[in-house]
Amino acid sequence: IDIIDLASATVKGKDSDDKVTVDALGVVMDFMDHAASLFDAVASDVTIKPVTYGGSLRKKDLEKMFSIYAGSSLMSLDGSVSQDRVDTLQLVFGITDKKAEGLMQ
Repeated sequence: IDIIDLASATVKGKDSDDKVTVDALGVVMDFMDHAASLFDAVASDVTIKPVTYGGSLRKKDLEKMFSIYAGSSLMSLDGSVSQDRVDTLQLVFGITDKKAEGLMQ
């Protein structure tokens, strides 16, 4: 998923900003929601494997993005970062439940 590679630019460098990372991952999640809705509309009777990230980012970078996004769910007053979205991102990034718990502490 190239869009995740674009979002990863927000965690690189000394001046990374968590809000920018959360916003970028919000765009990724919105895209995935719209893609799922389109898929359901045109191929609702087809079953596919869950989408997972298969790009070249290091696991450490994916975990950092997940940690920032999951942490923001506690502060999300507008509900834009729901637990459902955090769980989806965890699946997409291939992060185990045990690792996710550790990253969210």
